[in-house]
Order: sequence, then structure tokens, then C-alpha cells
Amino acid sequence: MLNCTPTELAKLVAMISDGVAERLGNQRRLVDRPQLAEIVGLSVATIDRRIRAGKISCIRDGRRVLFDPAVTISELAANGGADHV
Repeated sequence: MLNCTPTELAKLVAMISDGVAERLGNQRRLVDRPQLAEIVGLSVATIDRRIRAGKISCIRDGRRVLFDPAVTISELAANGGADHV
């Protein structure tokens, strides 16, 4: 059993919630093809062409194809962002 004052308990709760929020904020957020298309302003078909051409990397989870938006944006910037492959 933890014996602490209400003020100490409130501080402890705040510290724990800050730590949890920081961990969640540092996690990579993966998105699917339609979500990526919306984020980067390309069509799903263009994203599919870029995957086949090796210009966009993805993470395959069974039949699911997932992307880290930050990585994809970097790849698009490195490849000029044009719609041709």
C-alpha cells in the first residue's frame, strides 16, 4: 500500500501520465495506402506504381501494406516527388 498525501499522489499521477504520453508520442505511426495517399497528396494507384518501382518502401504484414509517413515523405523528396516512375 502506498501512503502519500493527495498532493504527492497528484504529482505521481502527473509524472506517470507524462511518461506514457511521451512514449506514445515517440512511437512510429504506420498508415495504410489510402491514408498515405491523403497525407502525401498522391493517388493510391501512384503509390502502388512507386512501390513496384522501388521508390517507396513499405512494411508488409500478411496482406496489409503499411507505411511510415515520415520515411515515405523523405523518399518522395529524394526522388523529386514527380508522378512518373
